[in-house]
Amino acid sequence: FEGINLYIGSSDNEEVGGDGMVLAADYFKENGITKDTRFVNVRHVLLRPEGGEAGADGYPVYTDEAWENCRVQADELYNQWLSGDKSEESFAEMAMNHSEDSNAVDGGLYEGVTVGQMVEEFENWCFDASRQTGDYGIVKTEFGYHLISMPYSIDGVTTYPYEDFEKFDAHAFYDQLRTGVLPNTSAIST
Repeated sequence: FEGINLYIGSSDNEEVGGDGMVLAADYFKENGITKDTRFVNVRHVLLRPEGGEAGADGYPVYTDEAWENCRVQADELYNQWLSGDKSEESFAEMAMNHSEDSNAVDGGLYEGVTVGQMVEEFENWCFDASRQTGDYGIVKTEFGYHLISMPYSIDGVTTYPYEDFEKFDAHAFYDQLRTGVLPNTSAIST
């Protein structure tokens, strides 16, 4: 199947068709993701201010002093990383040891992030037009300070099996793959 990038993954979610299979192309189409959509993979370490009282929206409201203490802690940790080897591996280790986010166990990695998934300040950093692979920085959001590293990014979606998706029946293609009867792949490009 050289030249065909069709991702097939499993799912227990019955809303995706009941057969337990998810075709990535279906997901992309349903969510308005096109071959021109920009995806990024980003690592981060979240440091939250201490204390805080629940605000009207249910999120904690922190004092200026708590924010300043958090900023100092973020700067210290960031400078410690900068004085080391500045590798993706050391950043992931820093996230595992210091991040207060649920993805700390994964080295702070978010994969396949698109516009609209993250809070505005985090998203603006990730999708800044000048952003390059290997960039890093600190961003303040309503949740705390994020030490961010851009290990790599993906421009476009490389898992599209057909440039004009409207003409491609992914389920029929999967059925043909499953039964061993292959379609004419000369019309399929990536």
